[in-house]
Amino acid sequence: MLCLASKGKRFVNRITIFGMLLLFGIGSTARAQDDRAVLQGLMFESPEKLAAAAVSGGDAARGAVVFFTPTMSCANCHSVNDSAERSQANVGPNLASPNQDLSNAGIVDAILHPSKSIAKGFETVQVLTVDGKVLTGVLVDQSDESVQLRDPSTGKTVEVSADDIEDVATSELSVMPEGVAGQIGSRQAFLDLVRYLIEIREGGPARASELQPKVMPTAEPLPEYESHIDHAGILASLDRQAMKRGEAIYNRTCVNCHGTVDAPGSLPTSLRFASGKFKNGFDPHSMYQTITKGFGLMLPQRNLVPQQKYDVIHYIRHAYLKEHNPTQFARVDEDYLASLPKGDTRGPEPSLIEAWREMDYGPNLMATVEIGDDAKNFAYKGHAIRLDQGRGGITRGEHRVVYEHDTMRVAAAWLGDEFIDYNGINFNGVHRRHPRIVGDVVFENANGPGWANPDNDSFDEVREPGRDGRFYGPLPSDWIDYQGTYVNGMETILHYRVGGMDVHERPTLEQLGEKAIFQRSLSVDANEHRLTMRVADREEGEVFLDADHPKAVWSSSEDGSEALVFAVTGDVSQLEWQFAGDQIRLTLMPNANARDFTVHAVRCESKADAEQTIGELVEGIDPAARSAKEWAASMSENAKRWPEIVTTKITTADDGGPFAVDTIQYPVNNPWFCRMRLTGVDFLDDGESAVLSDWDGNVWKVTGLHQPEVTWQRIASGLFQPLRIK
Repeated sequence: MLCLASKGKRFVNRITIFGMLLLFGIGSTARAQDDRAVLQGLMFESPEKLAAAAVSGGDAARGAVVFFTPTMSCANCHSVNDSAERSQANVGPNLASPNQDLSNAGIVDAILHPSKSIAKGFETVQVLTVDGKVLTGVLVDQSDESVQLRDPSTGKTVEVSADDIEDVATSELSVMPEGVAGQIGSRQAFLDLVRYLIEIREGGPARASELQPKVMPTAEPLPEYESHIDHAGILASLDRQAMKRGEAIYNRTCVNCHGTVDAPGSLPTSLRFASGKFKNGFDPHSMYQTITKGFGLMLPQRNLVPQQKYDVIHYIRHAYLKEHNPTQFARVDEDYLASLPKGDTRGPEPSLIEAWREMDYGPNLMATVEIGDDAKNFAYKGHAIRLDQGRGGITRGEHRVVYEHDTMRVAAAWLGDEFIDYNGINFNGVHRRHPRIVGDVVFENANGPGWANPDNDSFDEVREPGRDGRFYGPLPSDWIDYQGTYVNGMETILHYRVGGMDVHERPTLEQLGEKAIFQRSLSVDANEHRLTMRVADREEGEVFLDADHPKAVWSSSEDGSEALVFAVTGDVSQLEWQFAGDQIRLTLMPNANARDFTVHAVRCESKADAEQTIGELVEGIDPAARSAKEWAASMSENAKRWPEIVTTKITTADDGGPFAVDTIQYPVNNPWFCRMRLTGVDFLDDGESAVLSDWDGNVWKVTGLHQPEVTWQRIASGLFQPLRIK
């Protein structure tokens, strides 16, 4: 964060920090889910790979169509000609200007991560006036006498006298919202857009003119039902229940950009409903059109059905406009309802909003989960980890693994849009149920040790069974001893000991053409005795097959219609594959030196496909640049996982009695949709701060307990239902 300070008397050197969140729709339609899948896929690939694909397979002419599509808003913010006049909103650089510092990969990165590097001169600045108003725009000029901002919506310059300014700060966030790539529609369209931007960067305005579509694209057609919505009927039926539904939608979809009465949102140019003026009409029908079609930098909210749109409009009008901004509150009476377009439908039924599905738990979550429905595989101390890249945490990914800490086995690896079914008291409130994973299981290891007993190389249980015959609790610590987890960004490293020897394990995902490869990269200390790890269990009807390669094995269905390949790369000189009953195992023979190796698992369509894949796996996968142990060491030195700060107020009670009670508001509205079910608190020695835990696995640091406002910072996530903290 850079704070703009002037020699002028009214500039105060304070910093305001805003958080940004990629918005995921509530009650998503199929199209919204497709958009999310496109974005996740792009996030998974490196900028260099996408840039190379754009050069080789992108079409600049098609990319120009994407650029000028109204719902993308690219042309609203960026000019591509040599005119002295800048783009309508004047918030983005001219993309046809020569820029040797911006590589092809840099163009990709700028689209996917717009706030990562903001072009100089296009930073978003916020001015707080002495009467409490907040003005947002691109800084044009700053002097001792005034600050000039360019309004992103109108392109007009606004000048504010220094005498009227309380504070000026610049945001680390770009006015370009993250997630815009998800609106493009497909990976190919994204590559086309990147190719277009590369060509106009190199060819300048002349090339941009050549590529400009002869017929400018129009907005995507609205659903058919939008042409005959019964607007009056929906408006007339809005009640207290609609108010509650609207509040839930606002707090999950709108608040991150538009903010609350007390705090601005994360997108600096978004309208603050409690104080701002609407630019596209403030009556309910006009607000409906803005939500449906978009306006300015706001994209259409395709994830909301008509009832949900009017629910959130109802909430905005009564929670924000009526009380705090009455000049923008339009009266709805019989004459107004009669003036609305006539219709005979209310559109599709809204989908259910489920807070436990919307929450961003982080890239990993510790919880008890069940695999399958035969009661043979429970991860009691489960640790689910998302492997593919992207925002939204473990609930938004498509490739996951779940470890079991008591036994240190990979209980399952699976793929699919869903995470779990959320049947559990801590999720949807269902009692006496364990959540089950949802999706297509690639491989699994049922209940039992993940490593053989180092004393005798046996997988026989030594734990006492429960009354149900199952084994609970950890294995003896001289057998398996879980040490902890390192997490930073999307990377997760597990640290445990087998027979006293340190093991660091990093689960990852690699692409081999269209195939997804589940990987376990391990760093294992020198071992005096042989160590054997379980890799996977054979499914009923499968047969084990030796590969014609010492580094790989595979199993296949009896009819050969499907196969599962396992391969090992890295330091493999003293590793041996084993088939034992229903299990595939990998034995580490005694070794005087530490070793690093990776176990790969990939599903194939046939025996022939498996045989080809084995060669590609063993010969085509580059060794990891850093071992799992080196990854762990680098993580311990990394910066904060969540730099975002959320501010809430303290209400001080009358101190006339024997006790003074301060009520600290917790951040109901936060960038991760955390449910804030607080469970424990411990105060730090400075007397100004405390650390709190919540039921959903988070730890928060709260600072400023003696101030009118406190700041909340998320410092940990994914824990197993922490009920206290010390």
